[in-house]
Amino acid sequence: MSIYKALLKYDYANFTLDILEYCSRELLIEREKLFIDNLKPEYNILKIAGSNFGFNHNEASKELMSSLAKGRVFSTETLLKMRGKIRTRELK
Repeated sequence: MSIYKALLKYDYANFTLDILEYCSRELLIEREKLFIDNLKPEYNILKIAGSNFGFNHNEASKELMSSLAKGRVFSTETLLKMRGKIRTRELK
């Protein structure tokens, strides 16, 4: 949300997107940690690479997610998948 607000406030033309480094998937978290620690990016929501530890949704987000979830109906197929109990031949 903070990057969205900044883009609206300062205009898209005042932002750039740069690829800092290409790396393998195996090194991704290690390299992300290095860049977060050294560059201390202002618009990074999560401060620890590969983790959402310490992140909390604001009250407005919690209310929106709650209202969207109320009354949600799942198919039997979806419920079985969520429970990890796929029993029907079609689902297998």
